[in-house]
Amino acid sequence: MNVTDLVRHARLVQVTRETLPEVHAMWLEAADWMKSQGINQWIASQLTLEAVDYCYSIGYMFIAKSDGESIGTFFLVKAEPDLWGDEGNQADCAYLHRLVVKRAYAGLGLGYRLLDLAAERLREQNLQVFRLDCMADSPKLNELYRKAGFTFRRRVDGDGWSANLYEKPLN
Repeated sequence: MNVTDLVRHARLVQVTRETLPEVHAMWLEAADWMKSQGINQWIASQLTLEAVDYCYSIGYMFIAKSDGESIGTFFLVKAEPDLWGDEGNQADCAYLHRLVVKRAYAGLGLGYRLLDLAAERLREQNLQVFRLDCMADSPKLNELYRKAGFTFRRRVDGDGWSANLYEKPLN
């Protein structure tokens, strides 16, 4: 199967405690790549296996597989009041975090495919709104989300960082 077909045939597998190290490895690969690009967003020393386990415990974590190979990952949570305020507890919404495309598949549209697969999962749960955030100073990531149909809602500024909040209706 060629690389483009691998992306097109990607499917989601729910993560188990046994597959957490696989997610951890993808997070570290992404952090290393970001560092090599001068992006100071994910710090490898903070992305411990315990951090992966915590994220697993608070949401729904998935690995994208194609032809038996793990090619990406993300997780979803049902509440996000830290960034979204009162809106972050709406019962009909879910929030995407830690979207990772393995570097071997970068530039092939896998990010869009993973967003589509996540949206399918959320529709199956009868959710109405798909939300996410990303660093405001990451033009390529912001462009990805806009091109994937997400609408910019607002910017949130923290201590030394700024995030853009996006959402997309699922109906």
